[in-house]
Amino acid sequence: MQRTFMRFVAFIPSLISRYDYFCFLRACLFRTLFFRVFVALLAFGFVPLQAQTTPNTPQSTSPNALPNPLHSTQNQNPLQNPFRDSTYIDSSTLDSYSTFTHRYNTRFDSQHNVNISAFGGQIRVSDSGNSVTQNYGGATFSYDGLVERYGVGGFASYVFNDFALNGTTNNTFALNREINNTKAHTVIIGAYTDNFIDAHHLQARFAQSFNFLDSSGLDKAISSSTTNFNASYGFVFSLGKGSFIEPYGKFSIASLFAIEKQGVSLPNYSLHSHIELGAHFRQYLGDDRVYFFITPRFRQTIGAENNDPLLRVANVDEYGEIEIMMHDTKYRSFGLLLVGVDFRLNRSVKLSVVANGKITQNLYSYGGTLKLNIAF
Repeated sequence: MQRTFMRFVAFIPSLISRYDYFCFLRACLFRTLFFRVFVALLAFGFVPLQAQTTPNTPQSTSPNALPNPLHSTQNQNPLQNPFRDSTYIDSSTLDSYSTFTHRYNTRFDSQHNVNISAFGGQIRVSDSGNSVTQNYGGATFSYDGLVERYGVGGFASYVFNDFALNGTTNNTFALNREINNTKAHTVIIGAYTDNFIDAHHLQARFAQSFNFLDSSGLDKAISSSTTNFNASYGFVFSLGKGSFIEPYGKFSIASLFAIEKQGVSLPNYSLHSHIELGAHFRQYLGDDRVYFFITPRFRQTIGAENNDPLLRVANVDEYGEIEIMMHDTKYRSFGLLLVGVDFRLNRSVKLSVVANGKITQNLYSYGGTLKLNIAF
């Protein structure tokens, strides 16, 4: 018993020494910057540091790191998008040695999107010995922003066209010979939404146009207004090596209402509706800065009531292709083609050059568009 007591007494100085050493360590650690940084990392975690990893490194370009074939940041604030500087995801071609990727959808990289385009072309319509040629030109300005994760915007377009008439065997086209001195002005305003949900692409577009047609044989302009609506759905497939294809279907309807006829025999309203099937193919050329696209389409009239002998402009789409009201109520089949090249000048600016064509019975048209896109 006495020996045990003596051992305990001998251990007390050693215990005090260990306590002093512990106090020394605690004072050093708690008062150093190292300890404070260590505690901060434990408190906030390492995720913010990992989110800043350059997306084009081998570690971050693996298919596991980018699970979504269209965009990997669909639920993130676009202004805090860690993949903002990357090119676009084509997960089928990624491996541990990838230096860049491709993505089909870039909309989530920026909060704001502005498009400015100029377009022009020609439409030729013939019927019963008469033919009318319309030369047109115009411009469009559009803006859209992200609301939550959905793109919503508006646009305004102006279209100018003049008419040339060949043949006068009947009165198929309402102004007959006077159409040679006829010019038309059309103002279009509208709203649209363009959204990706994973590989699903949904678009809707509403527009109201106002047309004013002047002729040397009239005291005042003939005026009308056209209501347009279209909606489309597509699904994007990655084909690998920077190639994508998006088959889609589209429904559109346009209804023209006469405002001022100026004594010309015109219906009070004209309505046409269509369905359209097509496939948008995109191929990146080398890196992410340039891609080529081609879109063959088939369109079928599914509804037609009353005609528009003045062939007035109803709408213009995002590629600068204009739609006119037809001079008859035939159920027509159309073949359409869209071809273009998109150049990325820098991270925020793109330039597109687009050509379009359309053909059906007694009608063909062609045109081109130069489009500038600014994202910020």
